[in-house]
Amino acid sequence: MIGVIRHTNPLFPIILLIATVAGCLYLSRSGIHDPAAIFQTLFGGKPLQNFLLQSLFVMTFIVLQLALTDHLVYCIDNFDYLSVRYGNQSEWLKALITGALILTAAFVVLVYVIGLLFCLVTMEIKITQAINLHAVGVIARVYLFCAIAALTQICLLMKYTKSSVFTIMSGIAIFLALTNRFQDSVFYILPRSGSTMTVGLDVLKSIVLAIALIALIQRTILKRELPPHEN
Repeated sequence: MIGVIRHTNPLFPIILLIATVAGCLYLSRSGIHDPAAIFQTLFGGKPLQNFLLQSLFVMTFIVLQLALTDHLVYCIDNFDYLSVRYGNQSEWLKALITGALILTAAFVVLVYVIGLLFCLVTMEIKITQAINLHAVGVIARVYLFCAIAALTQICLLMKYTKSSVFTIMSGIAIFLALTNRFQDSVFYILPRSGSTMTVGLDVLKSIVLAIALIALIQRTILKRELPPHEN
């Protein structure tokens, strides 16, 4: 855990704090006062009905990429050295993905905690209203979506340069924001709420997609098509 954090941009906590507070402030002034709803909206799980809501989602998606980039680039650029250090490619891959998932979990929890503190300070809500089974379910669903984004970023970094990946991931974020309204689509992967069956199917789709991405990463490693990344 300490090793993963060591390769994170030291300015990232400040960026995360500013971005999350700005998002919470706008959503609270838009009439959304439930911490779980604010959190879910930031990650596109609620309808993004205007340009500003779409922009908030894109901003959150990009901040997630910033949280992961330094760790991923370090692991990929030092593939040969780290493979020897860990003993084999499988252990290197395990360290790469585990580190990414740890950072993703930390990112998701921090966003929720910052949003929760914002709501407690600025709104008349009780802590029991914000921490319940519904909130836990929303956090878990958001984490699964963010894990897929992290695995996608890994796949792209193994093929393209850091700047190219940032452009591609930003394009993906914009596409997801624009297609957010089509929540009945079978390909919908954003962390929406719904019936037990709907949420269950979404979780199943996400797990299948995550497994497919891990398989693609393993295939790329076997071919050793890992490009150097610019600083």
